[in-house]
Amino acid sequence: IISQIRDDDGAYLAVSSRGNFFLTWEPGNDFWIPHNRGTPRRIQNMGFVEGDINKGVWMTLNGGKLFICYSEPDLKADTFDF
Repeated sequence: IISQIRDDDGAYLAVSSRGNFFLTWEPGNDFWIPHNRGTPRRIQNMGFVEGDINKGVWMTLNGGKLFICYSEPDLKADTFDF
């Protein structure tokens, strides 16, 4: 894990050390849920839109790309709609 961030409601978002995938966890979950990055570029960092996972997440990739998912992400889905 290269980065881990917590939102105001206790949900977590973590990026794998190689940037291949990311993980999410919400209070009440028994385990972390892995998600594919959805692009060939590696993830550099991720965060929450306005500090709340329900408002969306952002992701930066190597090469300077920035993706933002403004809709509430489906935390059980394999990939997010960026």
